[in-house]
Amino acid sequence: MSKILQSLITLPLLWWIAGYWLITPHYNLIPDIQLSAYDEQRFFELILLACGVLLTLAPTFRAQWLEVLNAIPGRLKILTAFFFLCGLLSAWFSLSPRAALQEVSLLLLLAMLTLGIAAHLRTHGEQAVVWVAVMVMAVCTWISLMLLDDFFYFLEYMKFMLDPAKFFSRFVSLRFFNQFQTWTFPLLALPYLFWSARLGRWKWALHLPSALWWSWWMFTGGRGVLMAMTVACVLLWVMFRQQALPWLHFQWRSLLVGSIIYIILFEVLTPTNTSETLLRLHDPARLKLWAAAWQMAVENPWLGIGPQHYAWYYPFKIAAHPHNLTMQILAEWGMPAFVAFAVITVWGWRGWFRSSVEQVKEESVTSPILHHTRIALTGSFVAGITHAQVCGLLVMPLSQVAGALVFGMMLGLHQRATTGHSHASQLSAPAPFPTPATPSRSQAWTLVLTGLTLVSVLGWSLFPQITRLQDDKLHFTQVYPKRAFAPRFWNQGLIHLPETTPPTPTPTPTP
Repeated sequence: MSKILQSLITLPLLWWIAGYWLITPHYNLIPDIQLSAYDEQRFFELILLACGVLLTLAPTFRAQWLEVLNAIPGRLKILTAFFFLCGLLSAWFSLSPRAALQEVSLLLLLAMLTLGIAAHLRTHGEQAVVWVAVMVMAVCTWISLMLLDDFFYFLEYMKFMLDPAKFFSRFVSLRFFNQFQTWTFPLLALPYLFWSARLGRWKWALHLPSALWWSWWMFTGGRGVLMAMTVACVLLWVMFRQQALPWLHFQWRSLLVGSIIYIILFEVLTPTNTSETLLRLHDPARLKLWAAAWQMAVENPWLGIGPQHYAWYYPFKIAAHPHNLTMQILAEWGMPAFVAFAVITVWGWRGWFRSSVEQVKEESVTSPILHHTRIALTGSFVAGITHAQVCGLLVMPLSQVAGALVFGMMLGLHQRATTGHSHASQLSAPAPFPTPATPSRSQAWTLVLTGLTLVSVLGWSLFPQITRLQDDKLHFTQVYPKRAFAPRFWNQGLIHLPETTPPTPTPTPTP
């Protein structure tokens, strides 16, 4: 109990994230405002980010965050600043600067959350890693139990074919659930890898959360998860070889048990039609969205059309984002911002790859917990980036927070190993991150004021928008009566709606 109370004080961000994941998909906490489930997830994400900024007011946490920031190479910080400067310029010249600044400030606050999580990992090491492993397992188990409760309720009272699209209404869309699965699948192996030797015959119980997770994936028929996890497994084997085998064996065993659970629940007890979705090999709608994004990038190469402005044009009346992270940055932020983003990603991945290949060998003896965590984080990162090329993985609130957790853990673990916080720093490989200088008072005030400014800008961008969400949804249904909402920042994600229903074009008669 004392360790739990201590972690509440020393690792607050991890507890807040766990609470966010446990509560928002399941409970309507503010019914008087009549927010939809998606809008409520976004609303509480904003509260989480604001609370993270408030942590910088505490000297201890502020010093830890600044240590992480100061340890990042100067050129990498310049590139990141350039990327967000491009976003601000694009927002300034966009059709709706308020909506564009809303997205830029949200991403900057997520970057600050990432720094905070990295500070937890850098400072507390194995203690923070263990809490993340327990947290992810507890959250996924809780979600699975809630879904099982829904399933048995359906089994008892409903007499028609179970529809996956309606079954995952807690997550608004089953694809949003799949996005959350992509980040968490690799991390679910950690409790088993940490403690299987101590549990003896009971170690197989640690497969159940992951097995249930796989069975829900089969039920949803999510092709993006299949692609992402396949790429992650292959790349982990290429990078780590024998060191990755325990993680890979855990995934295959969990998949096998999950297949049995799926057959019992969704083939024997009730019929479903998920196999048709999983086996579909083409998706013309996505190709249209990508083509539209490319056209926007070609017509606006320098600054793009503005952050979040894909939702202004609403191409083909399909979606408010292109379902492709690369195309989204190109279309909305412009080519210079995309080049900066690509260099940041390649630079970060190169540093992680070079150090991890050596450190997993050292840590397998000196720190098995960090050894297994490094492999799982690599799988989670690869799966997330892969899945983001075919969906809005980094657009939706639940998966945005999950991405910040994974990126922050990678940054914190990497800095811990390369700046003298662990024995792994004695490796002969050059450290990509320098030893940080002692934070100054001016840096402390800059961090605090930057966070408070971002919260203020984001709060300004929400009004009067947040007060008319219901009216905007009603307007959308009047303009597009046969269309589902197109989520982006809010559930009704379009930032521009025509006053009346667009006229249907009259086809030109052919001679």
